[in-house]
Amino acid sequence: MGSGKGKSKRVQALTTEVKAKDEVVHIPRKWREFLRESGLSSTKLYRYYLGRSSTPELSQAEYLKLLNELFADAVETGVLILPGQRVKEDFIISVEPPDLGSGFIAKITAKNRPSHGASFEGTTLLSQDVDLGDRCVHHALSSIAQGVYSSLHY
Repeated sequence: MGSGKGKSKRVQALTTEVKAKDEVVHIPRKWREFLRESGLSSTKLYRYYLGRSSTPELSQAEYLKLLNELFADAVETGVLILPGQRVKEDFIISVEPPDLGSGFIAKITAKNRPSHGASFEGTTLLSQDVDLGDRCVHHALSSIAQGVYSSLHY
């Protein structure tokens, strides 16, 4: 190990801890690491979270389950670091029926701020053909992180 490299890693870890006290931290590489270590990169999203590889249309309950499981995995694997002492159970994901021509509308709300829920975009691209390693999943995780932040600050 070269001079100062260990110190740099300690500073990076400390920076992440400090940021997590005030805001949501999204670390995309953690998702890639999780998929690589578990060998799940090419596993279909619906197969992994819903137990089946195809379905014509997701029901509202299935879509809600998919988002809740994805959120839980993101928090448990360190992809999303929640602010302060918050845990995933401090948030509620809800799904509203779609408007004409669009997919379900997903919203996340902090339990202690029930009137400040935040809709988040990017999850309607999560189709049966998407692998867990697909960029659509990365985009959905980023959208969920933005929703968590918005539910706490707006």
